[in-house]
Amino acid sequence: QAEDGIRDQPRSRGLGDVYKRQDLVESLITEFKKQKIIRGNIYDNFMFFCYNALGANKDDKYKHTRASILKHMTQNKNEILLKLTRN
Repeated sequence: QAEDGIRDQPRSRGLGDVYKRQDLVESLITEFKKQKIIRGNIYDNFMFFCYNALGANKDDKYKHTRASILKHMTQNKNEILLKLTRN
């Protein structure tokens, strides 16, 4: 907080954060494909896999990061579906 009581502007996310998130999503897709889960909705199964892989049962300091990653994946559903269905 600034001395005059006005809050500093929140730091914007840099491109580094975007690239880290994309790398993480790519890694999750690769690991999910290794599971060879073939029943049901592939996207729903992938999201469930990611939720668990990101530590769904943990109530820790990373819960906001997990939520941000899952939100990003929801917003990019079509792109992720294409990657899931490609060999």
